[in-house]
Amino acid sequence: MVYDSALTETARWNFYDAWPSKIEFASLEASANDVAVETITLQYEKLERKK
Repeated sequence: MVYDSALTETARWNFYDAWPSKIEFASLEASANDVAVETITLQYEKLERKK
């Protein structure tokens, strides 16, 4: 789902028969103030945009 600044839904996608094919974890350092970013890649059989 995607929301605008007023928290109104502006777009929605439905995935069918999806599974993760790749997961990347952020490396964390105790002395850093960085934001941890994790990435997941999905494979899917069907994708529908609803809005």
